[in-house]
Amino acid sequence: MMQGIETIASGANQYLQTSGTNNYSGISLPVLSTQKLVPSGMTSATANPWGGSYAVSAINSNADFQVVLTSVPAEASTRITSGLGNNTTVTYDSTTSTLTVKYDK
Repeated sequence: MMQGIETIASGANQYLQTSGTNNYSGISLPVLSTQKLVPSGMTSATANPWGGSYAVSAINSNADFQVVLTSVPAEASTRITSGLGNNTTVTYDSTTSTLTVKYDK
């Protein structure tokens, strides 16, 4: 479960190094996939372990990024939150079963 999030985070950091803009402007899973920074299967609507999707986008005026997962069970959100590093903020919306992981520099 953590592997998908870590793969996207790694791809986002590689994107930052290669984009030439010093920010995450224009980042998305299709862009990361096209640049071979994440596997193409991650762009599927049922790519995550719970049959939901992954998404990545720029936040904080493009200085940071977030990874969003859909269809995440509440118990999985607790395990994910405890397994992520210090530079992340995790929120879980139980109404929509959406987990958002914000990565801050």
